Amino acid sequence: MALFRAKPDPMSLTMALVESHTSGDRGMIEQARQGLAPVSTLDILQSLYRFGQVLNNVSLTPEQAAAIEEEIEATVANPEMTAAIQNVGRAILIQRSQPALVDAVNTYGTPLQNSTSDQFRQMTLTLAAITGSICRRLEVRFNWK
Repeated sequence: MALFRAKPDPMSLTMALVESHTSGDRGMIEQARQGLAPVSTLDILQSLYRFGQVLNNVSLTPEQAAAIEEEIEATVANPEMTAAIQNVGRAILIQRSQPALVDAVNTYGTPLQNSTSDQFRQMTLTLAAITGSICRRLEVRFNWK
């Protein structure tokens, strides 16, 4: 047992959830979701955005970009949730810019933040699942600590 083990940061915990969705292992998914319980929704969203920034350093082929768009478009939920997932997802994974993310969250996330069932967090966790599906399709390998 290490005496000074560092507490995992939000990015590592978020990527653990994305990686678990990549593998499709339900046990890993549940364990990763539980690990994220104390992490704020905005920290998870920021971590997903930071992952999107990693994609800026990669030259995606048109086929890979189309695969990302397909995964985002495949979302089925109530109309407000679908619009939020698709628009915030595009801002994170396709446009990959802070202004696009802020605009999408302000436009599509605000109605979800006012819900009593924490739909904003549900949207964010769904985006983590979509990111995992994208990683599976693009054959992304993880090396997070």
